[in-house]
Amino acid sequence: ANSGTIAITTDFTNWSVPTSSLNTTSFIGVTYNTRSNEYIAVGNAGTIFVSTNGRNWQQVTSPTTQPLFSVTCGIPG
Repeated sequence: ANSGTIAITTDFTNWSVPTSSLNTTSFIGVTYNTRSNEYIAVGNAGTIFVSTNGRNWQQVTSPTTQPLFSVTCGIPG
């Protein structure tokens, strides 16, 4: 089984792993949305989580139970 870890940084030199009860093994893809200033992580069984700081994550309702392999953000229009 694969396992993952969420690590955060403000300077790309010093990294820390926040204490979390998230099951990061379900994450497959992650991105940062510069318009909404939030991180979005997706993964197994349609899992979608969002965070504004990379430390505190909230699960959001997904329209699918299929695996989500990647996520990207774009400007509509």
